[in-house]
Parts: sequence; structure tokens; C-alpha cells
Amino acid sequence: MHTVILVDDDPFIVDGLNVLIDWNALGLEVIGKAHNGVEAYALYQKRPADIIITDIKMPEMSGIELIEKIKADNAQCKFIILSGFNDFEYVKEGIRLGIDNYLTKPVNMDELQDTLKTATEILDKQTKPASFSVNTDELNILLNTILYRCITGKISIEEVISRADLLNITVDSSNYLVALIRGIPNQDGEIVSEDVLYDNCLKVPNIIENAMIFNDLSGDLVIIFHGNLDPSGFLSVTGELLEKLTARFKAKRIPIQATIGTLVSSFREVQKSYVQALSLFDYFLVHPSKTVLKPGDIITQEHSQPFDIDHDLISKLVAEADLEGLNIYIDTLFNSLSMHSISNPDIPRIIVMEIFIQLSRTKNYMLDSNELFLREIKFLSELHGVTDINDLKRRIKQVFADLFKHISQQNMDMNPIICEIIKHLQTHLSEDLSLKKYSVKYNINPTYLGQLFKKETGISFPKYLNNYRIEKAKALLLESHDKTANIAKKVGYSDPNYFYRTFKKYVGLSPSDFKKR
Repeated sequence: MHTVILVDDDPFIVDGLNVLIDWNALGLEVIGKAHNGVEAYALYQKRPADIIITDIKMPEMSGIELIEKIKADNAQCKFIILSGFNDFEYVKEGIRLGIDNYLTKPVNMDELQDTLKTATEILDKQTKPASFSVNTDELNILLNTILYRCITGKISIEEVISRADLLNITVDSSNYLVALIRGIPNQDGEIVSEDVLYDNCLKVPNIIENAMIFNDLSGDLVIIFHGNLDPSGFLSVTGELLEKLTARFKAKRIPIQATIGTLVSSFREVQKSYVQALSLFDYFLVHPSKTVLKPGDIITQEHSQPFDIDHDLISKLVAEADLEGLNIYIDTLFNSLSMHSISNPDIPRIIVMEIFIQLSRTKNYMLDSNELFLREIKFLSELHGVTDINDLKRRIKQVFADLFKHISQQNMDMNPIICEIIKHLQTHLSEDLSLKKYSVKYNINPTYLGQLFKKETGISFPKYLNNYRIEKAKALLLESHDKTANIAKKVGYSDPNYFYRTFKKYVGLSPSDFKKR
């Protein structure tokens, strides 16, 4: 019967494990309980145990330090780490030391018992002491790291080949091909985890025998197919395996995108296949109906169909806080994209960028230009990495929704007098409006009122008023047949010449040029 020591600074955990697990049924005996590393090591020195179940963070001596000390005495001792800290640094250190499993609290008792069974089986097979043992998980992590560095050109092929036998890397096949699987957002904006991608891939019959599989640092599932059939036979086999894999994801309603790199005849060229597969993800923006893309699916053109953005309609809808109208316009724009043969994947991104820029210009008169700044920076930084057209559309819609939500909240929180001033000026633009008149109306010092207005809106009263008047003038120029002078009066400019100068200063075009474009 193998022996166990339980170590945790929480007495309830130690006592709970001692009572809840049927140790005899597992062929195990608990010979000691400790509440820190020092106590545990003292127990071990008096009576060495075969398995140590230990917490990581404990007073006087941590679980990692305990493992190091016992490993120095007995390399065959099995360790199971329990921790409330799901921290990869602890995992890495534990793996380096050769732990058998790492479980987070609250402990899954079924997983712990399975780990104990596995550890017991290994101990039963050990008939003589060993000075060094390699943990399977440690090998898998090392394998994944080596393969990732290989396909990204961060390690020489010679170095990989030199470790091929140890890590079971197939380097002598006559055919190689890299396929990538990427999870994309579902209708709720959620993306499947890389572990789910990996686990489902392993369940496809015969795939393990024909491929090396791992997740890269961005979360994509990398499948390096290898084989010695003639090229056409090899492509037939890999194509069939990929069809089974994509069918599995479809059956489980897991939305994914898959790309296939070019076929190469040597392990030394695997990086070439990977780079090509990676570059194909961008093209899902112009092939949104496809799940799998391969090099032959892409036809590049020097000139692509241009798409005009109705900047003025966007400005009008934003000014009116018409979220439904904006969403309809975005749907219409993206539908027109799908109806045209577009080969350049940057076009959808450029369109979204133009919409975003117009939004940024328009909102400046509605609230402080620094508002939502961090969220907008995040949106821009993530834009290039989006490869799903529906995700792209969802993101720009979310930007509008966030803006209107912020404005609504701002209005709720705004000083009631400032709210009244804004409502009044928006419906009385043709009148002679000034802070002085509002200060008299509300019996407030004009200087204080100006400071309060800027504090609440983020911009000064004159700038807010001019911005709003110009936006209203732009809408009237496009929607009505009134003369420019009449429009100027409707928005509060009695002097047409002054209106011309102000309009051109804000818009960059004269009113007549703006109307013609």
C-alpha cells in the first residue's frame, strides 16, 4: 500500500480530504497531515511518503519549496498541487519540478481521485529507483513550444531535428501541410476556448496518427499533417480528416474558421505552409459564407469596387440619437458588400474605419472628445485582428450603442439647468442665443454658468452652439431646397457671410460645395 501526506494551511481542507476520499479503496494510506511546508518536510523525513498532496501558498515554506526539497531526496515521489491561485507561473514552476497534476480550489474530487489512481499505477510499475523522470505534461508543453518556435522561425530546423526522437516529432515524411482552426464569436459574442478546439480535434478518428497538433500563442489550433503517400493521396486523406473535424464543430454548433496552407515536401518548409495558412484568415472578410479557405480559393485583383459611405446620414442619425436607423444603415452597407465580388479583405475594415472616424467627428459636439477614449482605442487596436464579417459588424454597432448609452447616462447625471439650456438651444437655433441671456433667465452669474456648462459637457458653450448649428445646417443643406442664406438664418446666423466662413472652418467646404458633393 502506498502512503500519502496531506499539506494545507487550511485545517478544514486537510481534514476534509482525509474524510471524503476512500483511501483504502485506492490502495493508499494517509500517514501524516501538515499545515505548512516545514511541518510536512519534518513528517517526510521521519517517514517518507509516496504521494504528497500540497497547497502552494503556505507560511514558513511554500509548496514549491517543499517539492524541491523532497525531489532532491526522492525523484520518484508523486506530487499533486492544490491552489486557489490559477496562476500559470506556479504551473510552470510545478511542471519544471515534475508534478503529477495541478488542481484549483474548490477541488474536483473526481479529478483528484483519477489523478491518485494514475499516480498509484505509475508507482506500482516502478521496480527500481530512478534519478530522473520526465512528466508527460512537461513533455507536451515542451513539444508545443518547440513546434511553435519552428513554424514561426524562432528556432533552427537543425535544433528541432536534434530533439525529434525525444519529443516524437515527425521530421522525415515526404509531405507536410499546415491547417489552422480559429474560434469565432457566436451570436452572443462568445468565442470557444482553445482547449475545446484541441479536445475536439483529438476526438477525430485517425487524426493523431497523421498530424502533430497544438495551440499557438494566439489561441489558433495548429495541425501539421504529415505522410508519405503521393501528393494527391496525401491531400485526399488530409481533406477527409479536415471535413470530419469541421463537421464535428458544426454538429456541436461551435463557430470556427479553418485555413489550409500549401503542400510542402519537407519538414524544413513547414513554416511556409503555416505562414500561408495564417494569411488566409483575412480573406474571410470577403468570403463570409465559407468555413474553410485554401490558397486556390483566393483571387486577388488590383482594383476593387469602391463603396461610398454616407457620412452626412451618419452625422444626422448620430445627432438624432437614432440607434435603430444607424443599425439599419450598417446592415444595408454590409449587405451590399456581400453582393459584390470583393477580393481585398482590407475594404470591410476601411469601411468600418470611415464610419468610426465620422462618428468621432460628429460626437465632438455632443460630449467631451475624451469620453469613451479608452474604449475607442481598444476598438481600433483590435480592428486588424477581426476576420469574421459578422463580428466586424457587431463591433461597430456596439460602438454606437456604447456612445448613446453614455450620452443617455450623461444626460441623466447632468446638472438640470444645463440640460434645460441644451434642450432650449436645440429647438430655438434661429434665435440670438448667448450665455448672458441664459444667466439672466436662470439668475446665475454668466462666468460661473460658462464654467458649469464646460464641466458638464466637456466643451465651452460657444463651441457647443456652433457645432450644433453647423451639424443642423449640414442636414438642411442635404434635405431641403432652401437657399443657403435662409438655412443660415434658420440655424441662427443672421449674417450669411459669417455663416459661410464658419461653415467652411468647421466642415472644410463651402455650403455650396458641400451640397454638390
